[in-house]
Amino acid sequence: MKRLVGWLLLAAVLFLVGIFPGLAAAIGAAVGLGLSGGLALLLQPSVLTVALLVVAWRSVRSEAT
Repeated sequence: MKRLVGWLLLAAVLFLVGIFPGLAAAIGAAVGLGLSGGLALLLQPSVLTVALLVVAWRSVRSEAT
């Protein structure tokens, strides 16, 4: 997540300063599409169920050790 925020900040700075506005727009669009695509995939019922099961299993396993 920190890496995505870093890319968004870089795109914003490049766009505001006026250096490579096309590159800034491309970086911002790619990061935005990646975030929305990942969120849409995660909200699918089967993927969400598997993700919740993995989180539950890891939390139980970490408490056991």
